[in-house]
Amino acid sequence: MTNQFLEVLNSEWNERLRNLNYSPAWSTSRLMELLPKSIKDDNDIYAEVHRYGLLIYPFMGGWQVDYQYCEDDECHCLVCVYGTTPIKAIVKAIEWLTKNGHKLNQNDK
Repeated sequence: MTNQFLEVLNSEWNERLRNLNYSPAWSTSRLMELLPKSIKDDNDIYAEVHRYGLLIYPFMGGWQVDYQYCEDDECHCLVCVYGTTPIKAIVKAIEWLTKNGHKLNQNDK
């Protein structure tokens, strides 16, 4: 999990809520807001040209989050993560993004 998630999970506030049988929750829409619409791969020699776009879609009874670009009827996928629910797939994508040095959208509301 990302540091942001771990901070929430380990907070004193969270412990008080657990004692009241509550647990913090993230909405699907809020998690989606964290995902950048596109990223680039710095290891790609064409990184300035190739931007990998975000795709989220149902796949084989679950959900998949991809970052890919298509060119000349051929698609190239930088990462594909699968989860049994949209939230699980998005959280896996967030973990991959942070682990690989990509910045999440910061939308302080």
